[in-house]
Amino acid sequence: MNSQDKHSFMSEIENVESSAYRSPPFISFKLDNEEIALIINNEYPIKEKIEREKTLLISGQYKKGLFSSVMIVDYTVY
Repeated sequence: MNSQDKHSFMSEIENVESSAYRSPPFISFKLDNEEIALIINNEYPIKEKIEREKTLLISGQYKKGLFSSVMIVDYTVY
């Protein structure tokens, strides 16, 4: 993959959670009508923003992979 394979995205963050005991936290959102679970290092600031502001957006760039997979290249939460 090279730089021309990058695509921009913007979506609302739908939730922040861990899927099971001791599993890493992730944020969920839609990208091209598919549900994405992006693992994040520290979910607490994002959880607090969601509780305070109710709506939170994520934007960034991704690359398309094989079998409809995606790789998030960079993102910003605001």
